[in-house]
Amino acid sequence: MENHIIIRAGVNGGKTTTCGVLYEELSKKAEFTKLYNYKFEEIDSLKYNNEGNLMDFIAVIILNGKVIIIISQGDVAEWLQEILDKLFDKALIRRLTNNISTKIDFYVLCARSQMRTNSTIEMLYNRIPENQRKEFWTTKSEDKKEKKVVKLKVVREIITHIEK
Repeated sequence: MENHIIIRAGVNGGKTTTCGVLYEELSKKAEFTKLYNYKFEEIDSLKYNNEGNLMDFIAVIILNGKVIIIISQGDVAEWLQEILDKLFDKALIRRLTNNISTKIDFYVLCARSQMRTNSTIEMLYNRIPENQRKEFWTTKSEDKKEKKVVKLKVVREIITHIEK
């Protein structure tokens, strides 16, 4: 089953923004949501920097009984690998889901588009069998006011994949 969803784009290509829009859309119908920083410390909302750009986050969503983890950090392979390694810990998953589950049904991950040595996408390809991953390419809008709107098409495709 393609339960590892990889959002791809280049540097500053809108991966984190796409994750934020996905989180917002899934949250509308989810039974459970929580947000964390990269250290798995709970945060109360999505955070933005001084330029208005969404900062990296980890989200836990339960939708129709499925546990979905969104990890927006996709630029540094070592950091993403460290987060993924921690998610083997059933006690951590239980804590992240308020004792609802010990397993993750879907991982939403980000990766820069170029396949290079030590890149995030190379690490993910080495870690996740081809039949367990599905890739979605996001787009970037030059118009800052439209940056979330242009993400809706790919977000809807991801939601359809999760809900089927």
